[in-house]
Amino acid sequence: MKIKYFTLFLFGLILFQSCEKDSSDIFEQDYYYYTFNFEKIPLYLLGSQVLFEFNSIKTNEEILQFLNKYSYFSDPDPIITSDYKLLRCRINQTDTIRLKEILIELNQDTAIKYAVPVFTSNYNQPLAFSIPNNEIVCDPLISDISFRELISPYDLTILKSMPQDPFYLLEINSIKTGFEPLNIANSLYRTGKFNYCTPDFYASFAPF
Repeated sequence: MKIKYFTLFLFGLILFQSCEKDSSDIFEQDYYYYTFNFEKIPLYLLGSQVLFEFNSIKTNEEILQFLNKYSYFSDPDPIITSDYKLLRCRINQTDTIRLKEILIELNQDTAIKYAVPVFTSNYNQPLAFSIPNNEIVCDPLISDISFRELISPYDLTILKSMPQDPFYLLEINSIKTGFEPLNIANSLYRTGKFNYCTPDFYASFAPF
């Protein structure tokens, strides 16, 4: 009897460690998004950068004050868009292993609309980046009513709707880990009810 219980305990421990690794080791996971005919486009996680959008426009001084709150930002000159709301920042090299925790912490900050990881689609281009933002673009193969029913379990807002094209732009209302844009878009596309359904991307082969 003791041997039986020990075997069950050992099996449970192995299973727990396996699940824990799957959920926490984000650098060992495969990242991709779908295009037509279920083609997977690979993405490679750059653990040294994050992108986030403020809820409101910030001055240079306010941006620096915000960055100084967090010890893991090493970037003295973050990349800031012209509207002073969107930033791409580097993380200390020693903190990259904590990327998941950092994203969760940033997404809890009330000054931020969302924070997401930075990917690249080409390791051979060091300046290339491909960043899923908080929006999803899609072309459903079903009626407008059926489409709205399909997305109802997700926390999404329809920003643009052109059912006759068809084309929809969806906003993810709550981002907690930063990986929701990929996960939700892929989950919807796998229903087989879309011509395409992908995250909207900030992408370039040079810094913006």
